[in-house]
Amino acid sequence: MSYRHREQRNDFTGGYNSRDSVTHLQDIESPDMQNVMPGKRGGLEPRSGYERISDNPVASEPMDDGNYPPVTSIWEHVAPGGMRNLMAFAGRELRTLNHEGEWRTVMGDLAWNSRLEFVAHPILQKSLFVNGANGYYETDGRQASAVAPYSPTDEEITEIGECVFPHLPKLITYFANRVWLAGELGRRGRVYFNVDDISGNSLYNYFTAWGWIGIPTVKGEEITALMPYQDVLYVFTDTTVRAISTAEPIVIGDYTPPSFRMDLISSNAGAVSQRSVQMVNDRLIFLSIDGVYMYDGSGSPFKVSQRIEPDILAIDRENWEHACGSVWDRKYVVSAAR
Repeated sequence: MSYRHREQRNDFTGGYNSRDSVTHLQDIESPDMQNVMPGKRGGLEPRSGYERISDNPVASEPMDDGNYPPVTSIWEHVAPGGMRNLMAFAGRELRTLNHEGEWRTVMGDLAWNSRLEFVAHPILQKSLFVNGANGYYETDGRQASAVAPYSPTDEEITEIGECVFPHLPKLITYFANRVWLAGELGRRGRVYFNVDDISGNSLYNYFTAWGWIGIPTVKGEEITALMPYQDVLYVFTDTTVRAISTAEPIVIGDYTPPSFRMDLISSNAGAVSQRSVQMVNDRLIFLSIDGVYMYDGSGSPFKVSQRIEPDILAIDRENWEHACGSVWDRKYVVSAAR
């Protein structure tokens, strides 16, 4: 005997929406979703998780207790020709993974368990990185070294100034054809940018004592994150967001220094860490002290985490700076200690 069995198929391609109330949700949105995905035959199966890429620990030596130090930073360096190098930092070593699944040391003797922040320099075809404890470095994916300061000519010293690197910066990004450094030890409220030589060439290793923008805040907050977005560089503190954009240059003698302006975007919401700031569906999304916020380049950032407010408030404030976000399947995933 045969019989007809009916099943209802719901389309939730709009995804998870924790921002709006249930009465305002679209038919394709859901206020609560599980970590499953449709199978090949229409059934449901667990969504894929992670995959081990190497059986070998990143660090070359274990700690005194026999365990290996945790990985605190990862980065994929793309070399000329498209060759990709997966790099990871653990303990004091920056290492790269070879085709045999073995880790090879790129650089050692860096600050223990520090967090390396990387940026790709499209002209140099190198990766630059800082960690707030050692200095300013460059790597081609196989070896790394400290960036050598530029030696200006006598004319450049007169017109532009001596080369002075920021002291132990902890944040780095690339914007408007320049390298930007922030989080200098003792001067956490400054954003430095590299300047040009006398011929107008932007040099990644030429910084001066005047080439910086200060963040005016009566709260004494330090800069927590830098993120280029829609031809603007956004600068975050715990509770503010500011935008740096290019301005009309002013010619001084034979030299035209770079010129920028800064505008306040928000005085209520900011980012607690560099790694929490991500881009999802052409929007910025980041973890602030009272929730997750989204920003589309106009107006002010708006909160999107009202439905998980208790979880946000349970985050350990002493570990805010360790919060890390990622984008997976066009969704924002954030990890923070409680």
